[in-house]
Amino acid sequence: MAGHSYTASASTYTWNVWCSSTSATSSSSSDNVWYGWTDGDTSATSSTTYTAIWYTWTNTESQEQAEKRRSEQARAQAERERQEQERIRRYEEQEQKREAAEKKAKELLLDLIGPEEMKVYERTGRLFVRGKKHDYIVQKSGYVKQIKKDIVTDLCVHLKDRNKFPDTDNVVALKLAIEAEEDNVIKMANDHGSRPIAQCPELREAACQ
Repeated sequence: MAGHSYTASASTYTWNVWCSSTSATSSSSSDNVWYGWTDGDTSATSSTTYTAIWYTWTNTESQEQAEKRRSEQARAQAERERQEQERIRRYEEQEQKREAAEKKAKELLLDLIGPEEMKVYERTGRLFVRGKKHDYIVQKSGYVKQIKKDIVTDLCVHLKDRNKFPDTDNVVALKLAIEAEEDNVIKMANDHGSRPIAQCPELREAACQ
């Protein structure tokens, strides 16, 4: 090509454009095209610099990859939502069964104690039961309080696997057990300590029935 020299000993036009440097023959020269290729990333500690174009080629998702990733994320989100909805459905179903069982147990208790005592039970969650030796407060929460004169003893006694039954089922069972086999109930119960009834004002309403 006329007007340009391509001898190895002189700066050539093509190499000068590539490098944009008059010292193109120097291995340490700052090049133009190559600098754009690598984006000047001289922070790389390895002997090979990270190249801007090459980095883009190797690290940018293709449209197909991006669509696949979004599709997988959408499926995963849909599955999480399905599992959450199923959990809520099962919980609501269990709650409906529990409420139905509790309602049935209360109907049985009402037959045993009558409407007046049932009102107290509904309000306080406690049922007064008279044994042959002592009086008792059977609590919906699970514990039984034995009353000896003015002393209250906390007893832990309940149906086996009571959590599988409605709360009022446990109350009905303990009422019937105390009335029929008081000594056996006391024998099976764990004693959690005693205190004066004056320290248990919450029991007065139930104990007065």
